[in-house]
Amino acid sequence: MENLDQNAVKIEKKRYSGWRRFFEIMIGILLAAIAAELFLQISDRGSRGEFFNDQNTGLLLYKPHTSFIETSDCYTNTVTINNAGFYAQDIAKEKNPNTYRIAVVGSSFAESRSVSLSQHFATLLSQRLNANAAPNKTFEVIPFGFAGNGTYLDMLYYDTYVAPYHPDLVIDLITDYEFGEDSPNSAHPPQFDANGKVILDLPQTQNSPVAVFAKNILRNSKLIASIYGRLMILRSNMHPKTDPNAVNASSTTQNAESATDALWKTQDALWRTQNALLSQFKDLARANNSRFLLVSWSRVLDHLPAPFTSHIQEIAQTHSIPYLDLDPIFAKQYAKEHVSPIWSCGGHWNTVGNAWTANAIYDELKAQPDLIP
Repeated sequence: MENLDQNAVKIEKKRYSGWRRFFEIMIGILLAAIAAELFLQISDRGSRGEFFNDQNTGLLLYKPHTSFIETSDCYTNTVTINNAGFYAQDIAKEKNPNTYRIAVVGSSFAESRSVSLSQHFATLLSQRLNANAAPNKTFEVIPFGFAGNGTYLDMLYYDTYVAPYHPDLVIDLITDYEFGEDSPNSAHPPQFDANGKVILDLPQTQNSPVAVFAKNILRNSKLIASIYGRLMILRSNMHPKTDPNAVNASSTTQNAESATDALWKTQDALWRTQNALLSQFKDLARANNSRFLLVSWSRVLDHLPAPFTSHIQEIAQTHSIPYLDLDPIFAKQYAKEHVSPIWSCGGHWNTVGNAWTANAIYDELKAQPDLIP
């Protein structure tokens, strides 16, 4: 019996020692995280507390009338947030009767916060439109982009934050990145009712006061934001895209494109979701007396056969959605100028890419008079 008691004591000591070691490791990790957070709060030039979750919707917004530094290995830009909580000029709630207002929704490409507002494609587009406008007509082009959005979130942002400004034209700018953001395992997967109509609200669990409060606390952590940002860059780099310095299709690129084509073809369920979202987005805009234009870019420069854009084009044709494919335009401009339209870090449009986009949309609006009467 004494031996059994001694063995029990030894087992209990080992168990206690194991738990003690576990708690010591966890305390060490916690202290290291606190030290890293303090270091980033002091040394990091860029503000990472610029987001907050809207108490009413649970959606992310920027804090109105704030600014922060967007910095990367190849650019630094001061991002100034407007009165509506987006990277754009301030917007008047009341629209002048002679003003034609164009709203651009989308993810980080629509937001384009790596360039100044003066170099943003929305600003350049409005300048070209106003330079050729009738004397009594004024054009406003306002980006309502938000990094990380997919088509479903574009619809939620439009319905909640864009529609109250009564745009005359809504431009939905999408890339192949958004495709994954509308998958069932995304942070905010699309929700449909029994009739197949999209539900324009986040689930109650995601916009409850407790959930929103917790998200806003975590949002101010530069350590968490830094880790999240690196994961997003890694995820972005895993998407198929062409080397910005290569125009001719190599055998390696062709093999990658074939693999990509096979990948797209296996995503039938996601394409059905994308079809439903885009068709209903057009109807939603028209229900609010807005015209609708779909613009896409598959993040390639040599315009190899792009399954993403061919699928988008098919959806646009099926639902009579005006559509602009930026791929051939970028390929043509790159072949002509031999200047990359994207940053070497992150893969977003630089000033050249923004200028090409502004010119392409301007030409499309001229070619489709129904979009601008």
